[in-house]
This record gives sequence, structure tokens and C-alpha cells, in this order.
Amino acid sequence: MPKLPSSINSSVCACGDDDCIEAWDIQEWLRTSKSEWKMCKLGCLLGESGLALSQAYKENDQLHQALKVARLACSIYGSMHQHLEETKFISSMVSERNEKTRTYSVGAKYDKSSSADDSLTFDLFWAKAWTLVGDVYVEFKYCSSCSSVNCSCPGDRISRCSGASSSGGSSTNDDKPSAAKGRKKGKKSDAKSMTSLLGDPAHHHKHGIYKYLGDLSLKDAYQIYSDALSCYEEAIKTLGRLPSAGSTELLQDVLKKKGGAYNELGCTWLARNNLTKAEICFAQAMAAFKEVSDHINVIWVNMNLGHGRRLFAEKMSLETAVVQYWESLKCYEAAKSELYFVPRDADLRNTVYEQFANTYLMLGMRLANDVTEEVLTSPSERKRREERSKKNLAEDSICMALTLFESLGESFKQQAAYAYLQLGCYYRNCSLKLLEFGHKKRDSSEGVLEQYVSLAKRSWQSALEFYGPQAHPHMYLTILMERSDLLLQLSGPAMQESSLSYMQEALSYMLEGKNVSDEGSENFRIQNPDFHIKFWRQLQEILKNFLARTISYSGKESEDALKLTELYRKSLKFTDKTRLSALHDMYASWTS
Repeated sequence: MPKLPSSINSSVCACGDDDCIEAWDIQEWLRTSKSEWKMCKLGCLLGESGLALSQAYKENDQLHQALKVARLACSIYGSMHQHLEETKFISSMVSERNEKTRTYSVGAKYDKSSSADDSLTFDLFWAKAWTLVGDVYVEFKYCSSCSSVNCSCPGDRISRCSGASSSGGSSTNDDKPSAAKGRKKGKKSDAKSMTSLLGDPAHHHKHGIYKYLGDLSLKDAYQIYSDALSCYEEAIKTLGRLPSAGSTELLQDVLKKKGGAYNELGCTWLARNNLTKAEICFAQAMAAFKEVSDHINVIWVNMNLGHGRRLFAEKMSLETAVVQYWESLKCYEAAKSELYFVPRDADLRNTVYEQFANTYLMLGMRLANDVTEEVLTSPSERKRREERSKKNLAEDSICMALTLFESLGESFKQQAAYAYLQLGCYYRNCSLKLLEFGHKKRDSSEGVLEQYVSLAKRSWQSALEFYGPQAHPHMYLTILMERSDLLLQLSGPAMQESSLSYMQEALSYMLEGKNVSDEGSENFRIQNPDFHIKFWRQLQEILKNFLARTISYSGKESEDALKLTELYRKSLKFTDKTRLSALHDMYASWTS
């Protein structure tokens, strides 16, 4: 009968708890006879089989059952003697580099003089157990239908109906006699030892892996991901004790899972509006993915961080928001640089470029909307120069977004069209501010206002190349209203010379709304009643102002005034697309 070497500390349990009080009793029993050696080998195989069954439950989304079986497997395996010398058994576990079943020494500890085959034993089991439990935690977070008592997941319903849950290994008294069947009678120590072997030692409940094998339903997302990360860290520590030849692939797999869990935890902190903690988690995720050269996931984490900073920028004041937008752009730039290592993933490239462009566009829109309200009202010339530089930044940002969208080809024509729309709105704002503060008179270039107006028209026309009246009636009419509104405002008292031509052009744009199909117009009217009313009111406002300006120039009885009076009266009665076509035809016949 093999004996324990005197140098071994028999008081250390395989569960990893230095304070384990039951290890000595189990080990004393295990070395009493050759039959116990055989039982120990079978126990090891039973623990490995239980772990494999737990893995199968996990893959079938029966997560609660997976933890139950893992608990039993760990209880059995952890109770086996770790220091069995001169004994071999056929392990069901294999290294990732060799898929053949191999003979491992039950108690071999790794040292540089021993072979790799003799070192992948207990550590390999516990590394896989820790990894499995971490996987269950992560999968559980994705299972939105789980409840604390009666899980409604399809997998768990199947397991209860089929009776599989009873095989999960609950340590009830009914299970114990069957496990002890065939053992010699009359040995009191045998019965006590088998109870310790198949039971769940009380001290394990709060120590080691066992504290993660309880009910997950009462934990929130933060607790679940944090516990999953703890499990992965333990797996990494355990794999570190194995020879690299037998654990490299396993270690890389766990590191990827660690990175994924940190990424999900970062998203959880973002949902709780805690950007600081989210950034820490995303940094940890990237470190893990970089360690295994997982460039695709490094890209995704960078984009998640960029997206988080962009979301926070939307809620901040202009000055703080600009800083966050630039930080967000740095993240997307990092993701873009990482594409060098995955040149064939066209979909990923498009996603990175699209989000990069979206961020530039949002920065440009934010700067354009805020800066144009301040640029000409600053008390000092120095302040005006600073604001003008921000205006240029707004224009540059929108143009950068446009360039990125256009580089992505036909599939992103809509995004490019929207960028053109926003660029036109930016030029419109500049035009109106110049008009409002009379800078046309003071500027050294008399054509500055006209240049902005021309740029606005050209940008909106480019947007209309995609936003046609049939496919996109809402955007089509929106752009027509933007163009006509700009021209209406330019026709005010400050622009006496060209006011009639501006009004005539504004009216022409509005009447182009007749290009929306009859069916599309009716559907649009029903689905967007407020916008429909707004369109007609703007048309009526243009006609009213056009008529008033014509009367002031030509008199009430002039031919143009009489025609516009009739057109205006009809617009007050007509509020549908058919009547809009009639108005368009009337006006076209007068101006042809």
C-alpha cells in the first residue's frame, strides 16, 4: 500500500482553502487500502465527467443546472487525494494540443525535470472548472428571462421535465446509498468517508470556487461580471502552474473571455452613467485582448469606449463636450489604426469608418449650432477671432465626416446625403448671422454673404440627389423648406435690391413639393400631420410676404399683385398635394 511522504502537508484541501478542517479525515481514509486507491481514481474520473456534463448543460443554456452539476463535480474532485504517488489513472481530460486520452499521474506537481504529461492533472481540472463557472456567469447575464426562483428559460424547462435536474448531483440522502453501493459493510469509517466524499463540505460554501456555485438570480449585472472576472483570474493563475506547452491555448482562450467580461462590465458602467469606471474596464479589456493579439476585439473595445465618450459629450456644455468628442475621435482613430492587422474584414472596416464619421458629424453640428450664436456678439476682436476658429472647426468636422462617408461607397450614400444637409444648415446659419449683424457692409469682401448662400444651396442640392420625393418625402420636403426659409429671411428690409428675386425663388422651392407622389403625399399627411400643417403655413407665409412686397413696389392693382392675390387666397383653401400641383401650374403659367 502506498504511503504518504512525510514532507506533504496533508492538511491542505484540494479546494484551495488553507483552513479546510476536513482534508485530514478524507486523506486518512483514502490511504487505508488498495480498494480506496481504486475508488479515488474512479472519483477523479467521476469529477471530470461531472465537469463535462456541466459544460454540456451550459452549452444548452441550462445555466442553473450547469452550476448544480459543477458544484457536485468540484466537491468530488476536491475531496480526492492530491498526493497519490506511484499511481496512474486514465484521465478523461486532454490538453488542447493533443486530443488523445492520456495517462496522467494523479498527484504530480510541475517541475522542470518532469514531463508535461505528468503535470496536467489537478491544476488542469481546476483551471477548466474556474473557466466554466466564469462562462456560466457571463451567459447568465445574457439570459433576460431568468427569475430568482422559477426560471422560465426553455433549457431549464426541458431539464425539469426530463428529470435531468435530479442527475445534477444534489447531495441529498437519497443519492448517497447508490453511490456507496458495493462497498464492504461493517466499516464505520467507510460510511463517514463516503459522506464526506460525495457531500458538499460545509466550509466550502464560503471559500474557493464553491462560493461562486450558488444562486445567480439575486445578483445584478455588476456582481455577475465581477464574479466572472474573479473566476477567470483564478483560471489564469492555475494555468500559470502548468507547462506552457500544455496550457498556451487554454490560457489564450481564458484571456479572451476575461477581455470580453471586462468589456461587458464597461458597458454596464456606461449604462449607469459612470464613464470613469467604464474607461478602466475597457482599458483592462484591451490589455487582455492585446495580450493574445485579438485585433478584432481590440477594435470593438475602442469603439465601445469612443461611443461611451460620445454619449457623454451629448449631455455636456459646449466646452466640455468638445473635449469629450476629441477623446472619442482618438478612440475611433485607434480602432482605425488597428484595421491594419485585419485587412480583409470589409464589414468591420465599414463599421469603424461609419462611427468615426458619425462622431465628426456630431462634433461639427454641435459647434455649428453653438458657435454661430456667439461668433458675432463677442465683446472683443480677440474673442471674435477665437469664435471664428471654432466656426472653421465646425466646417472642417462636417467635411471630414462627409469625406469618410463618401469613401465607403454606394452603401453609405444616405449618410453622405445627411452630412450634406447639415453642411447646408451650417452655411445657412453663417448667412443669417452675417445678415443679422450687418457684416456684409463692414466686410472687405462684399460677396461673403452671397458665397455662404451659394454654399448652402449647393450642399442642399447634393443632399437632394439622394433624398428624392418618392423614396424620402419627409427629407425631400424638409430640404425644400430649409432652402425657401433661408431665401425668405434674406428678402427682408436689409436686402431691398434682391428681395423680390429671393421671394420668387423661395416660392418656387415650396411649389416643388408637388413632386411627391399622390400616394406618398397622402400617407405622409396621415403619418406626419404636424409637419404637413407646418409646410402649408410656410407656403402661405411666403405668398403673403411676396404679395405685400409686390404691392409696395408695383401697387395693389398691378398684374403681378392680382395674380399673387389669387394664388394666396387659393393657398388658404387648399391643404393637400393635389391643390399644391394646381398652385404650381398656375404660378408656372404666369412666369413662363
